[in-house]
Amino acid sequence: MSPRTPASPSPSDRDAPATADRSDWRSPPWNAVADGLSKRFRKRPLGRVFGTPKSSGDSAAALLRAGLAIAHRSPLSPLQTVLGDLAAGVAPRHRLVASIDWEAAAEEELLWIDDLASPGKVDPVSVANALLWAYALPPLVHRLSEPTWKRICQSLDALVRHCLAEVDPPSVGRLLGGELALVLRLRLADFASSDAAESAVERLLQWSDASESAVDAAIRDSGRYGRLTLASLYRQTRLAKSVADRKIKKRDLGPVIDLACWVAALCRRDGTTALSSLTKVAVRDDVAPGSLFDLVRSLSPKMLNPAYDAALGRGQSGGRVAWQISLPESLWHSETAGLAALLPEWDIRRGRIYIDYRGEAFRIEVEYGSGPAIGGVWETLIDVDGVDQAPAGPWCSICEYSDDDAQYLEFEQRWTGGVRLQRQLMLLREDRCVLLADAVLRDPELPPARIGYVSRLPIGESLEARPDPETTEIWLVDAAGKRRALALSLRSSEWRVGPSAATLEVTPDRHLRLQTASQPPCDNGGGLFAPLWFDFQPRRFDRPRTFRLLTVADELRIVDADEAVAHRVQLGSEQWVIYRSLRGERNRTFLGKHLLADFYAARFHAGEGEMEDMLTVGERDEAAADSR
Repeated sequence: MSPRTPASPSPSDRDAPATADRSDWRSPPWNAVADGLSKRFRKRPLGRVFGTPKSSGDSAAALLRAGLAIAHRSPLSPLQTVLGDLAAGVAPRHRLVASIDWEAAAEEELLWIDDLASPGKVDPVSVANALLWAYALPPLVHRLSEPTWKRICQSLDALVRHCLAEVDPPSVGRLLGGELALVLRLRLADFASSDAAESAVERLLQWSDASESAVDAAIRDSGRYGRLTLASLYRQTRLAKSVADRKIKKRDLGPVIDLACWVAALCRRDGTTALSSLTKVAVRDDVAPGSLFDLVRSLSPKMLNPAYDAALGRGQSGGRVAWQISLPESLWHSETAGLAALLPEWDIRRGRIYIDYRGEAFRIEVEYGSGPAIGGVWETLIDVDGVDQAPAGPWCSICEYSDDDAQYLEFEQRWTGGVRLQRQLMLLREDRCVLLADAVLRDPELPPARIGYVSRLPIGESLEARPDPETTEIWLVDAAGKRRALALSLRSSEWRVGPSAATLEVTPDRHLRLQTASQPPCDNGGGLFAPLWFDFQPRRFDRPRTFRLLTVADELRIVDADEAVAHRVQLGSEQWVIYRSLRGERNRTFLGKHLLADFYAARFHAGEGEMEDMLTVGERDEAAADSR
């Protein structure tokens, strides 16, 4: 592959920062250039530049690779591992080095960079790979031929101009391109453009000014680029001072701290990230001592120290409210990214719920404290009078609420056949209960119809589902046979014998399958509510339990099940009630409670016959959640 001939500059190229004449670094004798770069490399180790503990090369190498596996959605390759080690001055393992054909690897990287430099194409993962090559340029002098090494430099220089020409400030690719400009200046000194390095710092500040939009771009696609972006931001705050003599002020770090909170909120106890299939071995660079999870704490120690300790199971809030220990908020939701994290507490041992609803698919992960109890795509099948229907648009958020008792999110998706699917997720924080429910609503102006409904929730890989032989309850147990969660279908009958409005079963492909249908068509065209209740509190597992469908009345008339429903759940001495309106907001009654709302949840104190309100959703209710 011959070196590329520079083309005529495009308008975006003319607006990009000027770069050093490429002939500058090719004119001096090669040996003198190589010796000078190697000497500079030894004098400025990355551990010192990044401020890793005791200027550790291992920590610096881990920081270079942090977030890359998650962004790549696969474990790191031997080449990526070795490049990180070489860049940090660490002797890589001989077995890994022996597996690499450096000339072939460089040729492949050149092809990737050439493809990446196509107009309108800035792939963050490819730029992150190019960064590893840039950081490792000095030691690669002794592993690549002179022409190949110079072509790598030339292509990286062109990639900088391409990335910095991106006009969207929140762009992750543009941000990483800015780091590439700083790295080339760090590694190649006067052979790289000082103007590009200065421009990179300006791009970094523009990313910060983009604030919420910049964070949203980093966490899109299930938080795929969150750690990668956070690692680059941290490195750039250090490189800006070391390379461009520009100190990033504390007031510019607000979005960086917000992103750090998102990364912690999406973290599993073993250091992996939510909604990902990677193992802890694949992400060990992220949580290695002195790497990303240790270094970002310095940005806001009072907030991030307890947040990261709690997320990794190393600390707990001990019942203290967030403001007492400066913890971040416990509900994180970005409508732009279609991502949410519901945390009963920051202590990971209390479990968490993660949701990615961007597009038509709805991905969910319900953590029980040691891993996912539910994890994967929440599938739904709906038919109207036996005719299968399909989604007619993306999911959108319609309600969000959080307080000391509960966290609640509600979403809606339009379907064909005049159907709306409303999905509700409620986390009772102290009670350690979760409600996952669907309401299928048919447009009222349409003629009556029978609605059929099936949903499938994937069971976590580390758990096994065991149906109770007599009741409709399903236990989720771990490999040691320890019960981790109890699943109840509130629309089903409690006992397996006799008729039931719904069935909950375990499928051969490890899903909880809930099937139900609306009652015979009425004047409003039908509708149904399909709630699943999960209990994650072990102390209640051996106590008596029951659940019932309650009678709902409207002006002395018992309403149909496709108009409004209410359920009572009793686990030991603790009881809860939930209510859902399926047709309009009317003042209805159940258990002596008069209510005008779309949705309602409360603790029921049987001794006093009173309800302790936890959540009310409805436009006319003063205590209603904020609808969007």
